[in-house]
Amino acid sequence: MIEVFFILAIVLFLAAMPVFITEAKKLGLINSLGYFAALVFSIPLNLKLLKGSLSFFNFFYLDPLSGFFILLISMISFASSLYSAGYIQTDLKDLSISARDSRLYYTLFNLFTFSMFFAVIANNMGIVWVSIEMTTLVSAFLVGFYKKEESIEAAWKYLIICSVGITLALLGLILFYYTTSINGGTRSLNWTDMVALAPKLDPKILK
Repeated sequence: MIEVFFILAIVLFLAAMPVFITEAKKLGLINSLGYFAALVFSIPLNLKLLKGSLSFFNFFYLDPLSGFFILLISMISFASSLYSAGYIQTDLKDLSISARDSRLYYTLFNLFTFSMFFAVIANNMGIVWVSIEMTTLVSAFLVGFYKKEESIEAAWKYLIICSVGITLALLGLILFYYTTSINGGTRSLNWTDMVALAPKLDPKILK
């Protein structure tokens, strides 16, 4: 389980780096090294999860599927960080963005990744919903990053589309909670509790 905390700590550290480091080239290098470290930590974590699930105070819960997603997010984030380093550097040379914009990009990039990691390790479905909503909000700023008319329009469209999906997800969450409390006899949004009560839940509401 310690590998998960290292991964989360690395990403939060990377998100805070633009406050202390202003040079985009250094930020790109640190970002890539950080995600390489996250990728390295995700490998032994997956090996542990092959032997069984892991839990921390019933707040974090990881099973082999969680491990797979952590590995996948780590791989894609590492590849994206490598690409971002050169991409942001080119935009700075072309004066498409300012140095301040480059620092903002790395903060948003890492907050987005952090929310993705958090979504796949949280046991509570409410926290999972909040994490996914956070990915929507942060990525909307990334879509509109260049502050041009087209990118701002795209960001608004993206927000509207994602908001419809997240609203339907919230409705599903409310129905889950309703049948868990009425038919299961417990007021819990923890995934592990709901799975244990699955035979008692109303199949019509779940459908």
